[in-house]
Amino acid sequence: MTDRQEAAAAARRWLEQDALFLDTETTGLHAGAEIVELTLINSRGQPVLDTLIRPERPIPPQLTRIHGIDNTMVARAPRWPDIHEQLLELIEGRLVVIYNAEFDLRMLAQAASQHRLPWPEVARRAGAMTRLENDTVAHCAMLEYTRFCGASRWQSLGKACQQQGIEVVGAHRALADCRMTLEVVRVMSSQAGA
Repeated sequence: MTDRQEAAAAARRWLEQDALFLDTETTGLHAGAEIVELTLINSRGQPVLDTLIRPERPIPPQLTRIHGIDNTMVARAPRWPDIHEQLLELIEGRLVVIYNAEFDLRMLAQAASQHRLPWPEVARRAGAMTRLENDTVAHCAMLEYTRFCGASRWQSLGKACQQQGIEVVGAHRALADCRMTLEVVRVMSSQAGA
């Protein structure tokens, strides 16, 4: 089986197992960065959790220019501790697909740590799959898409969408990015067995 066929088969399994798709928007990439938006959708594209999150520190203007989320938008939003348990319950024992899983998993663990809340440790990492100690299995759609398209390096979500004829709408907002990831996975899945 070729890399493309293996990636397509993985995408099909994700959809057959009713994977959840997760994305975050943050105040940066650094160790002190905070999550300001979190979305989790099912494999039909319906939101399971879609919320802004009020960070402890102001959102830097340069990040607002990227994702469009400003301090007034999050002023009345829940804080991380308000959604933490709900998120853990929703993902426990589930298959979760994330475009650039390494980043989002780091940000989720970082958010929990910043508030001294428990977060499942990584039990095992194998290529594009990460198993957490609470039986959640996270798959990286970015790494699988890289195998699917035969690229020598990873492709951004926007580039993956453009390559597959998927309209890029609302990029860098969590719900839009989840839905675009789902569409990329659907395209990959349609090639399973081809």
